[in-house]
Amino acid sequence: MEQEDSFQPFARTDREAVIQTVVWSLLLLSIALVSWFIWSAEYDAPHVLLSLPLFIGLVALIWYDLRRYRLPNLITYALILAGLGISAWYGLGTLCLHLFGAGIGYGLIWVLNRFYVSVRHREGIGMGDAKLVAASGAWLGPFALAPVLMLSSAAGILLLLIYKWKMMLDTDQKPGADLVPFGPALCLGFWIVYFAWPVFAGKII
Repeated sequence: MEQEDSFQPFARTDREAVIQTVVWSLLLLSIALVSWFIWSAEYDAPHVLLSLPLFIGLVALIWYDLRRYRLPNLITYALILAGLGISAWYGLGTLCLHLFGAGIGYGLIWVLNRFYVSVRHREGIGMGDAKLVAASGAWLGPFALAPVLMLSSAAGILLLLIYKWKMMLDTDQKPGADLVPFGPALCLGFWIVYFAWPVFAGKII
């Protein structure tokens, strides 16, 4: 099995990772509750029920990325297969469309990373992130990838600013402390679009 990352940076303590994961989890739950409150009529029962295992998977990814700067294959592959399995339930056409979305999602991140490596001569984004984007394509389809990536990028920039601010205050920096995990931002973008897509997809596609 391939390694998600070749470099092992400083890992947070369990306490730090748990606290930050709880904050991210509360943010995800708040988004879900607000969405249900505003657009409850737009969701069918399967959409609501499937949000629970998706939530668990995304929270697990957030914790692991905050703790180890990696997204484990076991969870990302499980999300990809789950997304494709759910798509298959709605018919062959939906399955093919979402399979294409997963491929486009992975391929886009792979190409961007290869370009970054050719310019900077080091990895810019892990392939675990590429698999997570592929999972969003498997669950949501190719047309949802653009909003997922835009929201994730915005969240990633905000996260980067927060990390830079913390670095300015921290005089005892450890190796790799300047690295910013992108997984939580991707999970946030994935989650927001999961709830927003049933509302706006008909107006976009």
